[in-house]
Formats: sequence, structure tokens, C-alpha cells
Amino acid sequence: MISRRTILKSGGAAAAFAMVGTPSILRAADTVKVGLSIPITGLQAILGETLLNCYKLAAAELNAANGIGGRQVELFIEDNQTTTKGSIDKARKLLNEDK
Repeated sequence: MISRRTILKSGGAAAAFAMVGTPSILRAADTVKVGLSIPITGLQAILGETLLNCYKLAAAELNAANGIGGRQVELFIEDNQTTTKGSIDKARKLLNEDK
């Protein structure tokens, strides 16, 4: 069995850091997609509105600072209507349609 200590001793960590730090890997996509399934309507709409404003503010700040690894942040917002069925449907839409 290979342990973390064995990998660190063999220099595997340096190779892993070199691969992760490569700019071509960081810029594999044009944007960073963030999918949000939040309650904009329904019983918890007040919480969803706060969440939505926080995510929009964070995305705006990240994009103003040249994004994440040079890629802009793109938000995909779905209203789950504070229901279990709505949450499942919106999560499936975010995964299957919005990728």
C-alpha cells in the first residue's frame, strides 16, 4: 500500500504541484460555472434573497479581481421554491442542461 509519506519522500508531491500549477490546466474553460438552487419564492424566500445577493456580490468581486485563475465566474440561478421536488428538479436542470 502506498502512503502519503511514501509519495512525499519520492517527490510525487512536487510533480503534483507542478501539474496543478500549470496555467494551461487552470485555463481549460472560459468561465467558472456556479449553479445555485436557492429559495427565491416560498416560505424561505427571505433567506434566498439574502443568499442570492451574497452570491452576486461575491461573483462581482471575483470578476473585478480577474476571476478565478483568470476565468470569469458565471452564476446559474434556479428557484427551488422551498420544496423538495423543486430542489431535485432544479439540481437536475443545473447538472444536465447548464452543465
